[in-house]
Amino acid sequence: MVYVNSRRQLGVETILSNRGNLGKNVIRCLPVLCISLFMMIGLGCGKDAANQNGANHNNAARVEVMVEPARLGEIRTTIHVTGTLKAAQETKLGTKVPGRIEKINVDEGDKVDKGDALIVLEQTDFELAVRESEAAEKNAKASVSVAKVSLEKANRDFERFAKLHKQSVVSEQSYEDIDTAKRVAEEKLKLARAGLAQAAARSDSARQRLSDSVIRAPFAGVVVGKMANEGEFVAAGGPPLVWLMDLSTVKVDVGVPEEQSGKAGVGQDVRVSVDAFPGMTFTGKVITVNPRVDAGSRSFNVQVEIENSDTDYFLNSGMFARIALITGLKPDAIIVPDEALVTVKGKRLLYVVENAHAKQREIKTGASDNGNVEILSGVKPDELVIVEGNWALSDGQEVTIVRPGGAGK
Repeated sequence: MVYVNSRRQLGVETILSNRGNLGKNVIRCLPVLCISLFMMIGLGCGKDAANQNGANHNNAARVEVMVEPARLGEIRTTIHVTGTLKAAQETKLGTKVPGRIEKINVDEGDKVDKGDALIVLEQTDFELAVRESEAAEKNAKASVSVAKVSLEKANRDFERFAKLHKQSVVSEQSYEDIDTAKRVAEEKLKLARAGLAQAAARSDSARQRLSDSVIRAPFAGVVVGKMANEGEFVAAGGPPLVWLMDLSTVKVDVGVPEEQSGKAGVGQDVRVSVDAFPGMTFTGKVITVNPRVDAGSRSFNVQVEIENSDTDYFLNSGMFARIALITGLKPDAIIVPDEALVTVKGKRLLYVVENAHAKQREIKTGASDNGNVEILSGVKPDELVIVEGNWALSDGQEVTIVRPGGAGK
């Protein structure tokens, strides 16, 4: 029994001793096991993250784009220039006569017809001057009439005395006296007529001053400035009182490069766009071409006129304008929309779709017209050109073609 119990006790002690050694070994290996476990977990997570990032990269690389085929068609050749619109005619009106402003009949923005009274000066003094001058003219006319009567009498007396003188009935002295009286009557008539002319001139001047006391519109137009007020005294030849513009047509002077001198001519059609009305195009014509080339700018002046009758899209003086002078027509040009062109590192490029990939093409462009551009080299007709989604592309990138409405192809 003792033996048995001793063996059992020995077995128990052995087991406990082995367990103690095992625990010590486990404790010793624990750091290595933890590091290994963390590495396995890290590798697993890294692989999953890499797979996920790869998937995301593939999804980001495929870009939805819209395309249009390059096509053959007509395109106008144009010269593109810029300028500032101005009124067909304009004037700043002052007064020819001094006076006090009695009435201003217009305000800024008012439309007026030719001959309308814009500003009226006080009329009393001018009307009095007219009446006085007319009275003086009337007196001068009466003096002429009296002088005529006197001369007629002197002529009759002279004729009678001349006959009597031939008959030696009257003395030589009497004949000379009557001759002198006739010549005096003639001079008096001349003086009377001169006085009448002066009186008539004064009368005309007074009437003109009365007329000038009313400032009238020299042409139909729009009042764009009023620089005076009622009650002010204004001087003849002083500062302008009203600014008037005729905007029924507008003009623009543009400088055309000298190398284009053979392409611009009177009567050519032009297209005009202004920032005030985006998307709108106005039409006009070249009305003058100045052949003199400015030595500083190396350009010559061309004047364009644009009809301005549309009240909804009314062009005003001072607007910045972009002008396209139409110089010719190409019937079979390769055409793509302006939106297809991008600039990469200073180069003009576009992208075409080949086997679901965006392929970069360097191009040479020609004329541009109405939202389209001519391609001289780099693209063939019917190739699918990317017109939307092209700014973020890189050469060879996968793309998905979409149509308006989102339908995939």
